[in-house]
Amino acid sequence: MDFRITTSLTVSEREEWDRFVEKCPFNHPFQGYDWGHFQEALTSRDVFYVIGTKEGQWRTAAQIFRRSWPWPLDHLGNYEISCGPAFLDFGDLEEMLRYLDKWASRRAVQFSIGPRCTMNVYEPLKTLCASLGYYPTVDPHSTIYGEETALIDLRLPLKEIFKPIRYTTRYEIRRAERLGVKVRFSNDVQAIETFYEIHRRQDVRKEISPIDERHFILLHKHFLSNPRNGAIAIAELDGRPLSVAICYSFGKVARYQWGASDEGHDKKVTAAHLLHWEMICHFKEAGCEWYDFSGASPSLPKNYFSYGVNVFKTGFSKHFVRYTPDFVKRYQPLLCAAFAWRNRIQSLWGRILGLRPFRFLASIRNRLNAEMSSAPVQPSTQKSRTWQRLPRIARMSLAVSLFFLMSVGYVTSGHELWRGEMRPWVMARDSSSTRALLNQIRDEGASPLWPLCLRILSRFHVSPISMQIFNLFLGSVLIFVFWFQSPFSPFQKILLTFNYYLFYQYTVVSNNYLLSLLFLALACVFYQTRRTNPLRLAGVLFLACMTSRNAMLLGLGIASAFLWDTLDTTEKNQRVSLTALAIFGATIFLTGISMRPVHGVPYLTEWYLHLNIYRLLWLADSYAKAFLAFPVPGRPYLYLLRLEHFLLSSRWMLVVAVLLFIQFASMVRLRKDALISFVVSTGGLLVFFYAGFLGIYRHAGFLFFSLLFAWWLSRAENRWTARPRFWADALLSGVLVLQMGGGVASAMVDIREPMSGGRAAAQYISEHGFPETLISVMSVSLGTPLSGYLDLPLYYPEEKEWTSHASWEYKEENKLSDEELLRRSEAEGDLRRLDVLMISDHPLSSELQKAHRMEFLRAFTGSVVTDENYFLYFRRT
Repeated sequence: MDFRITTSLTVSEREEWDRFVEKCPFNHPFQGYDWGHFQEALTSRDVFYVIGTKEGQWRTAAQIFRRSWPWPLDHLGNYEISCGPAFLDFGDLEEMLRYLDKWASRRAVQFSIGPRCTMNVYEPLKTLCASLGYYPTVDPHSTIYGEETALIDLRLPLKEIFKPIRYTTRYEIRRAERLGVKVRFSNDVQAIETFYEIHRRQDVRKEISPIDERHFILLHKHFLSNPRNGAIAIAELDGRPLSVAICYSFGKVARYQWGASDEGHDKKVTAAHLLHWEMICHFKEAGCEWYDFSGASPSLPKNYFSYGVNVFKTGFSKHFVRYTPDFVKRYQPLLCAAFAWRNRIQSLWGRILGLRPFRFLASIRNRLNAEMSSAPVQPSTQKSRTWQRLPRIARMSLAVSLFFLMSVGYVTSGHELWRGEMRPWVMARDSSSTRALLNQIRDEGASPLWPLCLRILSRFHVSPISMQIFNLFLGSVLIFVFWFQSPFSPFQKILLTFNYYLFYQYTVVSNNYLLSLLFLALACVFYQTRRTNPLRLAGVLFLACMTSRNAMLLGLGIASAFLWDTLDTTEKNQRVSLTALAIFGATIFLTGISMRPVHGVPYLTEWYLHLNIYRLLWLADSYAKAFLAFPVPGRPYLYLLRLEHFLLSSRWMLVVAVLLFIQFASMVRLRKDALISFVVSTGGLLVFFYAGFLGIYRHAGFLFFSLLFAWWLSRAENRWTARPRFWADALLSGVLVLQMGGGVASAMVDIREPMSGGRAAAQYISEHGFPETLISVMSVSLGTPLSGYLDLPLYYPEEKEWTSHASWEYKEENKLSDEELLRRSEAEGDLRRLDVLMISDHPLSSELQKAHRMEFLRAFTGSVVTDENYFLYFRRT
């Protein structure tokens, strides 16, 4: 016999494949070509087609599924022929197994076959398989056996089929008919959506996990869309679906596979019995000779989990048939033992999760998954509110966004703005014109969009509270976008809601980063329609580039992914290609302009282009901190886990950072455009941090969002057609769990401790009035928060000027003494004939107080930002 192994079949071979399998004596639908195509899409396993011919005639065929082992054993795999091979006689089967034995000897860990023969040929089949090294996986004579089922002979007249049915089953059939239950058959996608909706509700009530919706979407796409492969039966009462079943047909056999009933409806109406009877009639008319209930046994114990379903099936037929079990051959005994231990651990873990406390937690998760389902709401004749007409996922997203708004709003109400938050507000409020504001932004090397938004707000409300409210609104919108559009699991979305960056650092702390993330998230949403509407993507990327340098680098990554996708696709569109090139070019131009050195700013004064091992170690430490975002107790803003204490002394930190980068890149490697987005954005950020500004961890947080948005791009278009890999998904969830702890801990510390003493000092000054008083700030770090809350210009004796915010040029090396600062303040007060209110970040000596007749008023200390403690002194002129 001649054999051929291939990974693809021609159109004529596909048709011949199904015809051959149908005429084999022990055929099964799981050896049909469409079923193999469905399994390949569902499990991502490699499929090999084996064809054995003799004198040009097909004698045997098999679909082999390969599951690879992880690296470095990826050249090996577990091979399986599900419910096959298909063969004409046992001689053909023996020749095929001998050929496959040689083929698999160097590439298989184990090889499983499962010819579905009846038990009358079990002994010769067992002898044949044993001679080749295959042994049965289970005992077919055991009481509980998975390959036992009940059959109905459809060759008999309908009266003879109906007569042996149990009397209670016949009663339920007739009763459903009297009540007006109708059964219809369909192969469209709406039918599969109806089935999944009922299946999901049924399993949620039973506190078990429903099958992933992706399974049924792919089942319809690759298998059930063809009426030749089966049908979806729906039992309805007054237009409302009560029970749904999926049945496969192959050759002369119809096989019931999936079923679900809406138990939330009136329990006096049971439609499942009538549904099966109508399916029996339907497939009898279609020419099938047997109806297979896909599992039933006469000896199942009452405490068995599927006993109730078994009673239902045996009510239709007492004709039970047992099929031969699977056979397996082990080529690598040690690896097989490891695989067996893995299966035992998974089985033990499944038993643990089956305990009542864990089932309760699972039911909560299942109900959350059910609420996150995008299935449409069932139509109703009654008038419904607008809220009820929204899809479940939209309602869930709005509810979570409102909860986020309330919880973060509570934390923000007690948050004191420090100088880093207050400076853009004061700049926007006190600039003489928009042009003057833009000139100041340009001189300081900042991005314009956030200060321009604050300038609009300041025209309506002069209090910086309006900035905090605006930032809360942006945070709620961003959370809504994540819940409504992102492809993350509900569990991951919960973790993202309380993420350290989203919940605390970028929302409670008001800055431009939240605006950046919102536009980048919208870019990920619009990336799915990049080929039909690329201008939307261009618009949000431009706005993201106008918010910050870090967002500009992430936008460059998304633009690079769009350009690569346009060049890599076979469907060329000149308009889309030119738009992608324009987006990429504009992003490169904006990035280059914004990265130019700015004199007078403590960061980006000049590029650092020398090799420095300690700078590299600090960069590697920052990369780790971007993901390990958990604060040291008592310091939620300035410090994270101080990894540098034990990592900067070791050059192995560079190796750890490189390995982390490679691991994160491997998470998105299946989509080239997502991988390019991650590499370009992360690489650009690392280069900018090294050569320009190392920054602190709130800047390094964009390294985390570089991974998050790349994962979004890799999952957005195939969220229902490709299951996320376990290790990658678990790693991302682990990072999010840690960051959620950091977000909650930081919020609790912020509630207990003041971020800055500026708000309390401003309230004290406002309450006591201090008319005709010169307010002099001895430290440049103190003036901006105070001026923001008081809406007053202050006097800076070091610069001898009145302003609402100090410049970036701190001049630490030429800092004046307290004596000189006091003299300058007194001189200014005497000149203007004003009393002097001196504000310092440290207590003045008693000698200075006596010499300058200073009266100590109040101290506001304990700030998290250590150089924003306020000591107030008063001197009468």
